[in-house]
Amino acid sequence: MKPVAVLACLITLSFGGCSWIPRAGPSASEVVEQSRSDGEILFDVVEVDDRVISTLRVQPKESFAARFTRDTQVESDGAISVPYAGRIPAAGRLPAEVQQTIEARLAGRALQPQALVIVKRSFANAVTVTGEVVAGARIPLSPGGDKLLEVIAAAGGAKAPVHETFVRLSRNGTTATIPLQQLVSDPAENVYARPGDMLTLARVPQTFAVFGATGRNADIPFSAAKISLTEALGKSQGLRDDLAKPEGVFLFRYEPNEVVRSLDQPTASGSGGGVSPIVYRFNLRDANSYLLTGGFPMRDKDVIFVADAPAAQIYKFFTALNQVTGPIVTGLVTCHYANC
Repeated sequence: MKPVAVLACLITLSFGGCSWIPRAGPSASEVVEQSRSDGEILFDVVEVDDRVISTLRVQPKESFAARFTRDTQVESDGAISVPYAGRIPAAGRLPAEVQQTIEARLAGRALQPQALVIVKRSFANAVTVTGEVVAGARIPLSPGGDKLLEVIAAAGGAKAPVHETFVRLSRNGTTATIPLQQLVSDPAENVYARPGDMLTLARVPQTFAVFGATGRNADIPFSAAKISLTEALGKSQGLRDDLAKPEGVFLFRYEPNEVVRSLDQPTASGSGGGVSPIVYRFNLRDANSYLLTGGFPMRDKDVIFVADAPAAQIYKFFTALNQVTGPIVTGLVTCHYANC
């Protein structure tokens, strides 16, 4: 049999078994199709545009400033802050005197304002610091008051990197957790500690997973407090030119139901815990999408999937075929010219 005929037979046989060629996951169209089943919503597919980016950016985040600044305390300059009344001198004055000053300041803003000033005394004028700190202990508070970062520093500071450390503050039955980076970068979050506070530092490495037609499929650490989808794709060595479908870049995550509604999407059928699955889709064949990925914030445990291009299966087929036929063709050609 001539070499050409042998090669043709091999190709025919190989095409007959083309279904064995593996894929890293569903195609782009299958992702969209599988979002609905028997009339039920399994997850929402959201095409990312400027409106989606803007909506995600304005979503509220956990804040010490919002949770723990309702009570008033004399600060290191001897004054207290009262909404609409400003800074009120308090150190060395009687509660009644401070009360009268507050009411006088508010007189022009409210009808017959009334204020109540209470002096709190505690025999345990200290904060308990535990977790990922150098020396967890009960840290006594100074007379002028100490802010959270000062308390953490008094406990020896965080043992883990800042971008992997989260701070949990528990006070009077209320608990909130924010990244240490947020506490460091935003002065408003660095609220004053109170006697009896429980401050816990926890190390929580932030990672995202990447699957599909990228240069690197892995569970990848953030290595920073915040990264964008652009940076995440860079860490995964980008889309593969020979396999990836640029219109088929997806990011899977669970979003709070209020975020889903703000995106004008229905919550998934049977979703619970106040969250619903969302799949964000990016079309990287559109140059504007590269600006969108730069403004899209990654979150811990996000999953990125890049679908194969339709031609990728053909590429995989010929790559696999070459593994089988290459040595055979080489042998046949050599034999032909050697007259064997």
